[in-house]
Amino acid sequence: MGKIGKFVKEPWERKRYTIDYTDWLDDLEQVQGVNFSTDVIDDNPVQVDTWQIMSGGLLVQIYVSGGIGGTDYVIDVRMQTNMGQRKEDSILFNCVDPPP
Repeated sequence: MGKIGKFVKEPWERKRYTIDYTDWLDDLEQVQGVNFSTDVIDDNPVQVDTWQIMSGGLLVQIYVSGGIGGTDYVIDVRMQTNMGQRKEDSILFNCVDPPP
């Protein structure tokens, strides 16, 4: 499993991120579906609340919300292509309390 990135967010924030599969996909191959899961289950986990496949099936845009300050979350991303390939990656989110 590859790590896509590491990001910092506050619990109240809802942020947009883009996953770019351009360099990984073969010619004419496109992202067909994506599933997301998180490793921490609490009252307000960081989660992907909306996603869409963009740019001819090469990019996945996600919106991430939630989290409890002082908690690290890993979101696992499982992607499938129109040619049957499957790829699993992870994104680390460090959720921090807002400054006083």
